[in-house]
Amino acid sequence: MAEIVLVVEVFPAGQLASAMTLRQHAYARRTRQRAARNRSPSRADESPNMNVYARAALYSVFLAGCSNTEPATTSSPSASKPAASTASPADSLEKCMNCADSDRLVPWFFIGNYLDSRCTQPVLHATFEACQSVVAPTSVSLDLSEPLGTHKRYDRVNLGLGRQLTEVEVKNLYRKEGGTCRPEKASFKVAPAGCEGKRVCRNEAGQLSCNACSRLPNGCPNFEGTRVYALGVLPR
Repeated sequence: MAEIVLVVEVFPAGQLASAMTLRQHAYARRTRQRAARNRSPSRADESPNMNVYARAALYSVFLAGCSNTEPATTSSPSASKPAASTASPADSLEKCMNCADSDRLVPWFFIGNYLDSRCTQPVLHATFEACQSVVAPTSVSLDLSEPLGTHKRYDRVNLGLGRQLTEVEVKNLYRKEGGTCRPEKASFKVAPAGCEGKRVCRNEAGQLSCNACSRLPNGCPNFEGTRVYALGVLPR
């Protein structure tokens, strides 16, 4: 049986209250120290597990929060739509039909046509497709399709180019066949006069022009393919 020792302290009357206060503080301190020494082992084992569970829970909450951390992209109607282009197809003629190859050299031909009824004034012609500029050089080199003067068929000759013929003159050309000069009615579209270095087109009235072109639905000028007829000048 444990021995119980009762200690009785006698305090003077004036010091009793302060002594009781000191005793109470000392008892409370010893109680906390014993509680710390006698802490249950199971509680100590549980604390690591509790820390693991707590960290896992906090990590899952962190991941859930990170999935929505990207700022939402907002777009205004003006930002989502591409800026409207102010350039029309006509601003770049290469986008218009036949214009991408409009600088190629246009050949000239003599096929036996003459301006006069005696077949003494030879007529040469060249065909310019839509969007090609009308070019009439001062002289051309060509292979004859018909005899001309002292030159035989298929001879290569250099001829000068004279004045351009009007549409009325082109409709009343002549052709030499077997020594006979016969009328030949041509029905080709003839470039208007004064179109040198310009493209032929249709104007708002539907007439051939090279100054005021009407526009197609795609914005390109209404270019038109035509022929140019000019007098041939034989070398002397």
